[in-house]
Amino acid sequence: MGIHTGLVVVGEMGGAGRQEQLALGEVPNVASRIQGLAEPNTIMISTDTYRLIQGYFECQELGAQTLRGVAQPLHVYRVLQESGARGRLDIAQPRGLTPLVGREQEVGLLFERWEQVKAGHGHVVLLTGDAGIGKSRLVQMLKEHVANEPHTRWECRSAEYSQNTALFPLTDLFQRILRFEAEETPDEKFGKLEYALSQYRLPLEESVQLIAPLLSLPIPEDRYPPLVLSPQRQRQKTLESLVALMLELAEQQPVLFILEDLHWTDPTTLEFLGLLVEQVPTTAIATLLTCRPHFGGVPPFTHGVCNRAVRLIMPAVR
Repeated sequence: MGIHTGLVVVGEMGGAGRQEQLALGEVPNVASRIQGLAEPNTIMISTDTYRLIQGYFECQELGAQTLRGVAQPLHVYRVLQESGARGRLDIAQPRGLTPLVGREQEVGLLFERWEQVKAGHGHVVLLTGDAGIGKSRLVQMLKEHVANEPHTRWECRSAEYSQNTALFPLTDLFQRILRFEAEETPDEKFGKLEYALSQYRLPLEESVQLIAPLLSLPIPEDRYPPLVLSPQRQRQKTLESLVALMLELAEQQPVLFILEDLHWTDPTTLEFLGLLVEQVPTTAIATLLTCRPHFGGVPPFTHGVCNRAVRLIMPAVR
């Protein structure tokens, strides 16, 4: 595959008998030439595309290439694999982050709540602010603060394209925790899930059959008899099992659960949060959520946790 990035003109081409949507201009032609350089099962990209994905993917620079019909030689890269970066801060951090200014109050509150969580008093903090105002940077500050302390961190985020995908943040998280690889077979991935769940006190037969479908993994019928549950009951027990996993982790050491971009979160994940937050007062779990202002008022799942839930609105720093 060859990829180039730029402006194109898209329109219907052809006569009355046959029309099709085509992208016209230099960009598709360059992409076609780059594709001609690509070996089977590889992806080649131009410098313009590389700038957009730099840091999110590991790439091999192949130098300037002379392409037929293109006046100047073009630098080309081969995409090797994902880097594992989850956001802009992951990419920028190795180069060093600029000092955080004017957020002493917010940082102090996060650190204070974490100390209480370590004592077994769970908390929920909802960071609210416009895009780019520094929510993720505050999250990063807390992650750095607890980095050298015993704890378990579950970190995930919602995405705009996943608002209708049930439990997307958690399924994405589990795929990373279980270290699923693209070349692995479904049976190999199922084995990883089975082994991971066997480390918990949950009934293995039931928990495997509840969580495997979230990861699109087929369940071996010769090893696990089907669960006799209605769809509604299976959904509820799945959510309860996910909460139970986190509660068991919190018995061993404090848990930092981070969910960013709550404004894009699907309804099922919000229901999971509701069940989790109900357990907050008596567990060593810090739940840190971020969202934009249009998410609305205080989320309904924070009702009933009294002073253990706080909404921290981030104004612009003057």
